[in-house]
Amino acid sequence: MDEREEVEKMRDRNGYTGDENERAMLQLKGKCVCPVCGEEIHEDNLPDKESVITENVYYWGGVVITTSFVGLLVDFWHEYTIGGVTLDSPHKLTAVVTCEFDGQGGCIGFEIKEIRAKR
Repeated sequence: MDEREEVEKMRDRNGYTGDENERAMLQLKGKCVCPVCGEEIHEDNLPDKESVITENVYYWGGVVITTSFVGLLVDFWHEYTIGGVTLDSPHKLTAVVTCEFDGQGGCIGFEIKEIRAKR
């Protein structure tokens, strides 16, 4: 699949509006673009291994994930611009996350695969 086809696939999947090709290209280049407002998502907004695995999964205790890969849907708020300024209209998003575990409960990999509008 060439880059143009990948852009079209991403655009269709995320339901972009406005300048769709530009937004999809930004996401392909490693930047996270909000599917709701089209703004680049500041890293402070994004869920990370610490907040998802350590503070949510391990917090409850007694949880040992024994499979290698686990897919998660993680809800979070898009609250800040790339400059760190609070948005006028914060909104909820969902991150599609893949986690890798070592078979003894330790998380050894955490990757956000996609950002979606909250259903």
